[in-house]
Amino acid sequence: MYLKSITGEVLFEGRFHTVRQAVETAIKDGISLDSVNLRKANLVGAELDHASLSGACLWGANLCKANMTAVQLKNVDCRNVNMQDVCLAESNCSGTDFSGTYFSRTILRDSDLSDTKFSCPSFFRQNLTEVNNFKNAVYIHKGEVDCDLSCPPILIYGLPKTIILMEGKVIIGSSLYKIDLYNSFFSDFFDFISQEKVLQYKAV
Repeated sequence: MYLKSITGEVLFEGRFHTVRQAVETAIKDGISLDSVNLRKANLVGAELDHASLSGACLWGANLCKANMTAVQLKNVDCRNVNMQDVCLAESNCSGTDFSGTYFSRTILRDSDLSDTKFSCPSFFRQNLTEVNNFKNAVYIHKGEVDCDLSCPPILIYGLPKTIILMEGKVIIGSSLYKIDLYNSFFSDFFDFISQEKVLQYKAV
């Protein structure tokens, strides 16, 4: 089996039954998989921690339950990927395109998500307060309207529709609205929130 780059260069080869086995062995052997082509690869449960995958193509890959702790995932095509139960803690994902990617119970602790793109609402259900860097991140609402994600959004539950507050825009249910008239208020609000990543309330 060959693991090739997106330009066709052979990066690693050997006798393996699955792509997952080939990738895991390459990582254990210290082989850089930068620019590797893993389009639609089945990597369920793969041990990919500390891998170097910058510039790779993971379009449509299934990474469910994969361990991707401290992975170099810069400028990767991660569109339409299954990120359910994936650990991305301490990973550098700057510049990566996560458009259409499904997130569920994804661990993002201390990850770098600067200059990233997202479009699946499932992303908002993750613990985003643990992300280390959101600079220039963008959420593309319904694949059409860019929303600034430079700081973690504020989510309000308990109402008929979930409210997602971002700088300059708010999503209520599935509808997007501009909040230019309230920029001053929300600017102060975001400044306050940024000082406390986790707010704990005690019932009286």
